[in-house]
Amino acid sequence: MRELRSTNPHRRPQVLTRAEYAERGRQLYQPRAATPFVMALVLAFFATTFLLNWGYIGPAADADRRGLIAVLLVGLFVVSYVVVRRRAGRLGLLCPTCGHYPLGVRRFRYLTKTHVAKILERGRCDWCGKDLFHAAA
Repeated sequence: MRELRSTNPHRRPQVLTRAEYAERGRQLYQPRAATPFVMALVLAFFATTFLLNWGYIGPAADADRRGLIAVLLVGLFVVSYVVVRRRAGRLGLLCPTCGHYPLGVRRFRYLTKTHVAKILERGRCDWCGKDLFHAAA
């Protein structure tokens, strides 16, 4: 029989053991093959920055074009950060108490693999301070 999944976006994540969290965390930071949509998005980003850099599109002033390129680059990093957080939610790596990703915004500088290691080391959510794991039976 097929398992039915709830489509409720406000559903709280389940409480995992440390080993389950480690396995799902490994799935989070393992590289995946890029989809055609992602490849098209990356190519469009590079084509846009190339055209902006050489002045074929965008504002006439050189400083304004460079500023627009910087905004696009920052936007690309923000979008990738949001995508990782959403993927963590789909894998069930959110805090079972408050529903946030267990590391706060101040931990933005770490790589995803380091995020998982720090969460496993601390065992507590940065947002609410509650324990993330239950003892294995």
